[in-house]
Amino acid sequence: METTESINARTRPLLYVLTLWSPMLLGFTAYESQLFLTSLSISQHQQLGKCFDGRRAGESVADAEFGLRPQELTLKEKLEPSTDLPQVLCKIPVFVYQCPTWATTFAECTEDEELPLWRRTRTKETGVFCWGEPGLYWFGTEPCSAKIWNCSTGACSGYLKSARLCASDLEAKAYPCYFDPTDADAGAQRNRFVYWTYTGLLSLFLGLLSTFCLCTIVYITRHTLWQLCMSGPRACAQSVCSPMAKFGYLLVAICSTIIILEWVIMVLIMPGQTGYSLLGAGIMPATHEGMQVKSLEPGWESEAEVPKGFNEPSFMAKFARIFMLVMQIYVGIGLLVLCIYVALKCGAFRRSADTANGYQRMEQPSRQTNE
Repeated sequence: METTESINARTRPLLYVLTLWSPMLLGFTAYESQLFLTSLSISQHQQLGKCFDGRRAGESVADAEFGLRPQELTLKEKLEPSTDLPQVLCKIPVFVYQCPTWATTFAECTEDEELPLWRRTRTKETGVFCWGEPGLYWFGTEPCSAKIWNCSTGACSGYLKSARLCASDLEAKAYPCYFDPTDADAGAQRNRFVYWTYTGLLSLFLGLLSTFCLCTIVYITRHTLWQLCMSGPRACAQSVCSPMAKFGYLLVAICSTIIILEWVIMVLIMPGQTGYSLLGAGIMPATHEGMQVKSLEPGWESEAEVPKGFNEPSFMAKFARIFMLVMQIYVGIGLLVLCIYVALKCGAFRRSADTANGYQRMEQPSRQTNE
């Protein structure tokens, strides 16, 4: 007949794994659920509209305004030695005239002055990749202010090339669009908003999986939790402050210290390694607001796109940054493995010492009896 101790010994690894992964699984579930609920809300509140790029109804394209902004880097790109350059994006204000609720087609949206006016923003990729000021390890790249791009009027900077591409993307006439009056961040687009079905199914699956993991943890630890509750606060304090628990706290503290020190060295102190480097980090492209089409030289209507791979960093820059990323990963893993190995060795040495001391204490009474 199996005892409680043997069952606990068999389920202890499973308990460790579930305790480690359940919080991350819950966080991922909350993130996916938030994405699904946001897309569902936008699809339910969307309205048909009549859109004008950069201008109000009745104004010409020459009077249209737009802006430039840098592409926002993700947290992963900021923390790692990435070889990707930020892209300059078009920031186009869209004036949306909401069609009547009874309108089912774009042709039924007339009398622009009498329609409710909303202002939204859409972004457009330009294909211009550059830093405002390149940092270290960015060999072979030029800043956005350098006149290395080819415009229809001749050599130009990355900012001017982006502006001309933005102007060429503006719609000359009104076009049908969909927007959410209750959510300005949703913007406006030509096609109807649809909620992400697969994201909803993934959220449901992750929710069920998270519930199963939490129930499994409670089921495995039910006897221990019951014993702690019945034994009173003093026994609980003894369990939490036992030598084995203190050893676990020390191990967690050492591993956390190693991770924090490596993060500080690689992310902050190493020059130019990440977006948070204290020295040598690349500066994002500048933001430009209120740019007008009529301020550009002629020929922007047929502005050619930027060739793919233009202004990319050199091979040595990519190699240096990838090498630093690999070194950062392997140094961190090596330090953690070394820490765990030393901790296990110390634990084994302590157990053997305790066993030897126990044998000595058992032999002393027998010797006294023989004497």
